Amino acid sequence: MILALIIFILAVFLLVYLNFSNIKIELRELPIIPKIFYGVSLAAEKGRPIIFSTGLTGLGPLLYACVEILKEIARRSARLDIKLLIPQNDPPSLAYVNQALQSVYASEGKISKYDPLSVVFLSEEQFAYAAGYIGLLKRENVAAAFLFGYFAGEALILAESGKNVGAFQIAGSVSPEQVAFFLVTCEDVALGDELYAVSAKLSGDKNILYNLRVADILKLLCLVIILIGSVIHTKQTGFLDKFLTIPVKQNVQRN
Repeated sequence: MILALIIFILAVFLLVYLNFSNIKIELRELPIIPKIFYGVSLAAEKGRPIIFSTGLTGLGPLLYACVEILKEIARRSARLDIKLLIPQNDPPSLAYVNQALQSVYASEGKISKYDPLSVVFLSEEQFAYAAGYIGLLKRENVAAAFLFGYFAGEALILAESGKNVGAFQIAGSVSPEQVAFFLVTCEDVALGDELYAVSAKLSGDKNILYNLRVADILKLLCLVIILIGSVIHTKQTGFLDKFLTIPVKQNVQRN
């Protein structure tokens, strides 16, 4: 409990320090980002829509990260006049996504091109949502599909359906058990926390970049603490003594 409190205080201190010092955070190049842009360009070339799914993601930090990726895709879609579809399974998330898209189209001077019906509510039930998503894919004949967020058992259904209609697919998920399905059906995948890195890189928001850097520092600190604790505990229990102690043969003198 005390250790958790210390780590929390350290995180707050680091965030405050980074904000006041105005340090520039540089992220490594992420190969998935050019592929995201290529998917948008491919849809423009084919004159077919783009679909962006956040899966079963509810309102929270993960959705905010996904929406930052969506904003960049929406910005390019507005410039190229591409139809964009965003199926949702959570009403509060739908409202947030709708507002975010309106602000993007307004900033691009394309507010008249924004269609509120592009953000469509399908169902809160997992496989009903999947069925609705498949229907959209086939009816609209989408050229590119982006799947970012939290996914469960419906992941393979969504990705396989996109593959069947010939969509160029990019995915990213914090669900480790679903990443394997995306790897075999998508052109590229953001693995785990890499999704947050993609969001930070595309948005360029310094607050997101600072949070990402602090999270990396704390992960490294926790790893060091775990390793040190493991060594101390192992030494105290004497588990290593049998391996580190060299047995000495005693000469027995015969009478």
